[in-house]
Amino acid sequence: MKIFNIIAAGVLMVMGSLSAQGQTTLPEPKKSDVSIGNVKLSRDDKDLVLDYEIRLGDNVLSCSVEVIMLVGGADGQKYPLTASELKGDFGKITQSGAKQIRYNVERSKERLAGRDIRFTLNVKGKNVLDDEILAMGSVAVMPQMSYGLMLGYVKKFGGYIKFRSDFNFAQASYQCNSTGEIDGGGYMWSSGARRQSRLQATGGVLFRAAKWLYPYAGVGYGSRSVHWQDWEGNWAQVSDYSCVGVAAEAGLILKLGPVAVSAGVSNTAFKFTELEVGVGVMF
Repeated sequence: MKIFNIIAAGVLMVMGSLSAQGQTTLPEPKKSDVSIGNVKLSRDDKDLVLDYEIRLGDNVLSCSVEVIMLVGGADGQKYPLTASELKGDFGKITQSGAKQIRYNVERSKERLAGRDIRFTLNVKGKNVLDDEILAMGSVAVMPQMSYGLMLGYVKKFGGYIKFRSDFNFAQASYQCNSTGEIDGGGYMWSSGARRQSRLQATGGVLFRAAKWLYPYAGVGYGSRSVHWQDWEGNWAQVSDYSCVGVAAEAGLILKLGPVAVSAGVSNTAFKFTELEVGVGVMF
C-alpha cells in the first residue's frame, strides 16, 4: 500500500486558501508497483480539487485509490470519504495519467473550520499480472478428428506452440482426383475403402485480454490427405480433397479458476477449415 499525504490548515481551507505537500517528480514504478505524485490542491467554487498523477507498472492491471480525511492532525480522527462525497478519479483506476478528485467542502465547512485537516491518498488493492503457464489438450471435431497438445506462456502478452495429428502417417501409391481420374491418364476403380491423415504444427501469440479471457492466433505448417483404395488394394491420394501448406488459426481461451477451455478455427492452404476445442490447466 502506498500512502501520499496532502496537508492543509482547516481555517484556510474553508476560506479557500490551500497548500499541498508532496513529490514534485513522479518516479518510474517497478513492473508490479504503482507511483503517485505531482499532487496539487486547490479550491474551485464549492469544491476542494485534488489533482494528481498516477502511473501503473507494466504488470499492474488496476489499483484502488482511497481518500481519507484526517481531522485534528496526523493522529486525528480518520474519515474515509465515500462516493457520495467525492467526484472524479478515485476507487478503481485502470490507466496511468493525470487524475482529479473533487470534494464538496461546503457541506462540512462549519464542522471543519479552525481544525487541522489532512488528506491521505491510499493506493491499495493492486491487480497484478502473474506469469502463467498453459498446458492444454485439443481435439479437432469437424470435419475430421485429430488430437494434440498446446503449450504456452503469458503475462500480458505471451506465446504458444501446438501440435495436432490423427497419427495416421500412411502413404499413397499414386494420385487421382475426386472423379477417379489418375494423374497421367486412366481411372481408378475404388473398393469403397477410405482413410484420412492430418498433421498440423503451429505457433503464435497469446494475449491476456482479461483475467479470464485469452485470445490467441498463430501460423505454421499443415497437411491433410484423403486416400481411396482401388480394387487391387493400392491406395490413391485424392488431390482435390487433400492439401499441404501454410496453416493459420485463431481462437479464445477461457480461464475458470485453474481450468482452461478453448474454442478455435484453423485453415490449411486456404482449402481445409476445421473447428477445434480444448481443455487444460493454467498455473
